[in-house]
Amino acid sequence: MIFRRRRSSDSDTNTSHRDLYQQVRGASQRLDKTTVDVFNQIKDLGDGNVRLAKSFEQLNANMRDIGERVRQMDSQAATARESASRGHEALDATSAGMDAIEASFSEMSRALGVIAEIATRTNLLALNATVEAARAGDAGRGFAVVAAEVKELANRSGEAATEIVRLMDECTRQIAAGREGTGRAESTFCDLETAITATAESTRNVHGAVDGAVKDVEHDAGITREQMRSTLRLEDNALDLNSMARVLAMLTDDSLTFLRWDGDLALGVASMDKQHHGLVELVNRLYDAYRQDNGREAAGPVLAGLVDYTVRHFRAEEEYMVRQGFPGLRDHQQLHADLLARVDGFRRRHAAGQPEVVLDLLLFLRTWLVRHIQGADAEYAAYRSGVASVASGETLGVTSP
Repeated sequence: MIFRRRRSSDSDTNTSHRDLYQQVRGASQRLDKTTVDVFNQIKDLGDGNVRLAKSFEQLNANMRDIGERVRQMDSQAATARESASRGHEALDATSAGMDAIEASFSEMSRALGVIAEIATRTNLLALNATVEAARAGDAGRGFAVVAAEVKELANRSGEAATEIVRLMDECTRQIAAGREGTGRAESTFCDLETAITATAESTRNVHGAVDGAVKDVEHDAGITREQMRSTLRLEDNALDLNSMARVLAMLTDDSLTFLRWDGDLALGVASMDKQHHGLVELVNRLYDAYRQDNGREAAGPVLAGLVDYTVRHFRAEEEYMVRQGFPGLRDHQQLHADLLARVDGFRRRHAAGQPEVVLDLLLFLRTWLVRHIQGADAEYAAYRSGVASVASGETLGVTSP
């Protein structure tokens, strides 16, 4: 009787343990999936911030281009205004010259009038002298010849004076027409100067508005960049949380993989994808070694192999970037150096008898590797393809098991 009650109690305990195990397993899997969803939602927000930042950059460039064109227009308007002013001054000088010519013509006309009058009187005197020479007969014959020549000269002088007066009258009419045209040109230049001045004023107003818009865009772009940095920090935190959730889920589900290789981590560069796949496998082997003895003995050789493989991979990756002429090589090398220094610190702590650092290293590597491959490494892959560089964090993603 007592034995049957004890067996029943043990059975109830086992059932309770199984129920608790299933509850823990379900909760850990839900947590793992939830952290993935949170990360992807944050990533979507980050993607939107990246697109917004690019739009702000393009808008800022366009506004600056408009500002430069407005400044050129302002400069051209100033040049046009100066040219119009010089043209106005030239017309004023032309008009003054015409007035002087007309005044000179008036003086010449009076002088020609005097010449014409003298020619008329001389002609009359020559006529009288001819009559008197005829009366004198042979004695006045020589005087008659002289009188005839004087008369001829007087007629020619009168005709020349008359022709000059006619030409001067024609010039006077042309000067009058020129003065009328000059007046219209002066009026046009005045209107042109007024229009140029109004255009220049409008251009200055537009210039001021464009400068203000550029400042507003730069301010908004700065806010967007800060949002991008905040989003990237949130993505890192969410990815760290997902790594911890994955560890918890794997405690109750052996079918899960600590870091799974899938399309989100592929760059399209066959040699680098193969090496990245190898890094992922080594991280998973390190996790398996950690689970064997909580990171005491089994993790040591795997950790050493991971460090060695990482060094060789970084060297090959940097040589690849050199061959491609990738402009971000120096920054990328610094990221590699920082990672190796960080991992070496973990390794030395483990060698000093701190096996618990293996879990910290695993969580760090999972976040860093996903971030680095999909961020910094994606830049040289995009450069190789001849497309715009992918911003860090723009294509991050974590898939649920």
